[in-house]
Amino acid sequence: MKVDVGIEIMLRAFNIHWGKKRKIVRYCLYGLSIIMICFGIWILSKNYYRPHQGYISIIAGTLALVIISFNNSILRWRLSKHFRQMGEDALDVEMSFDSDHLYIKTPKSETKIGWDTFIKWKEESGLILAYRNDAFFQVIPVSQFPENDRSEIRNLLDTNSVKIY
Repeated sequence: MKVDVGIEIMLRAFNIHWGKKRKIVRYCLYGLSIIMICFGIWILSKNYYRPHQGYISIIAGTLALVIISFNNSILRWRLSKHFRQMGEDALDVEMSFDSDHLYIKTPKSETKIGWDTFIKWKEESGLILAYRNDAFFQVIPVSQFPENDRSEIRNLLDTNSVKIY
């Protein structure tokens, strides 16, 4: 069955993968940036001997805020760069499965992954992320499969790995 695994799907998958950890890190970085800006303003208001430290702190904090704010845009840009390098191979993907394997076929490659390869999985927003280890996952756009196939994929993952939430 032909499935869409374009930039939007991969962006959603990365957001699911990072989940709460990403939000916590983002808020910590926002806080640190604001502290840097406030520190720079405080240094400038005290008329210390080295005002350039205040300017550097303000500029660094502002740049950090801008980079954090455009984090999704940067990720989208990097993903689109990878998809352009892969060409049509990235978008023309077929997925199928049987009781032992998940098959992924593109015009240039074929992959067969055993269900027992996955150690854990999670489902969110119509996507299943099946993990081979803590960092490497296979995206299965389960919402694009017929309903009976969706439940069968879930059952196959349940019998071979642990569902995480």
